[in-house]
Amino acid sequence: MGPDKSETQRKATRNIMREILDQFPPLSRHFLASASSYCLQLFLGPDGSGSPIHFHHQAFNLVTFGAKRWRFLPPSHRIYDKGSSRDFWRTVSDKRQHELDEARSQSESVGNLDEAGDAHRHLYDLECVQKEGDLLYIPARWSHSVENLGDTASVAMELIMRMEVIASIAATL
Repeated sequence: MGPDKSETQRKATRNIMREILDQFPPLSRHFLASASSYCLQLFLGPDGSGSPIHFHHQAFNLVTFGAKRWRFLPPSHRIYDKGSSRDFWRTVSDKRQHELDEARSQSESVGNLDEAGDAHRHLYDLECVQKEGDLLYIPARWSHSVENLGDTASVAMELIMRMEVIASIAATL
């Protein structure tokens, strides 16, 4: 009797990930050696499609065709939302502007307008555009949303590391 279907799928997934990560040897040695579980995903979408803000284990994303706009929030501000990412970021932008206006009004009385702006440019969000051929690393627990800029195809690999498995079990005790 041959290998079962799930074992065949695991081997195929591992081979695909190895082929991609072998193009980046330092990543390959570290991540494939220490991952206890993998999740390989294929994304295809038209202009404007994408995913709402969410977070998960660390992952890699390789755009094979097109481009993606990524927006991130650090773990200290992480959120998982099923609504529109455009509505979410509009709310974040409005909130940031309100906080900045408030800080500036308080600083105007002491003449620290530039310092007020700098003080409120904390890691509220980060943004980047990933182009064809770019490999992007998404750290664990960083919230992110994705918007396709034109027709786009990409491959993602979510990696559950042994240390994360231990930590997640310990967190439930």
